[in-house]
Amino acid sequence: MVLASIEIITNFFEDYVRHQNLLIPTRSLDSVVCESCANLAVVTGDSEYPIYTPGSATLLKFRNRYFMVCTRHQLDQSDEGRFEHVALAIPRAGKETFCITSSAAKWTSRTLHETDYHEIVAFDFTEACEAYPEVKKRFFEIRTQHPDFREDWVVGITAYGYPSRYVDYNFDDRSINFGRLRVPCRFSLKLDVDPAVHALEPLEPMTGSPDGMSGGPVFFVLFLGAEASLHLVGITVTGSEKALRVVKSGAVLKVLEKFF
Repeated sequence: MVLASIEIITNFFEDYVRHQNLLIPTRSLDSVVCESCANLAVVTGDSEYPIYTPGSATLLKFRNRYFMVCTRHQLDQSDEGRFEHVALAIPRAGKETFCITSSAAKWTSRTLHETDYHEIVAFDFTEACEAYPEVKKRFFEIRTQHPDFREDWVVGITAYGYPSRYVDYNFDDRSINFGRLRVPCRFSLKLDVDPAVHALEPLEPMTGSPDGMSGGPVFFVLFLGAEASLHLVGITVTGSEKALRVVKSGAVLKVLEKFF
């Protein structure tokens, strides 16, 4: 049974949660994982409206390279070559929103067998991170898919994203203010027909539209043996006030492996 969101797991574990070789203090857990939830941006080339923000993205470190992951439907699907205009938006208090762009993109070709695995798009930000190393700390390192688990091992599941209703454009100082949303969830009793997808339900129905949550990360904490560990569940692909569909981390890794 899911007991809590990641944000309040400190009530259950006094010291730390393990992520690979790192021990993360429970009091810092939420602030650590939410850093990997990014603002997806697209550079328009328009001097008055230089970027627009079609939702959320997830920042992942894999095999010592840095990637931003989102979904196809957030972008202009009519011309995949325009993926070169995708950027990571970095808000700065009282200053113009700063953007960095990627050096390459990878995705999967659609097939007759439709699966939301084909929705995943990944962008390589390794070169940009070398130029702006302060950004590296935002990327969540992933090596493998989360382990197999029983539901009673799950302590908390939380989805993160930037709903469109929380985005505020300030054209006077050319900045954008974003509001990040945390959604505590549980695994749905109704399994998704797509084997690449986890079906989740918010613990409480969302009070507004989830538009903009696509591309954002979902994390959970598992209690394995005598230790709690942190894992990426996957990437939100679609949702409503009462349900989220999340492409599993294993499917995300298959796209990242195309870069190697």
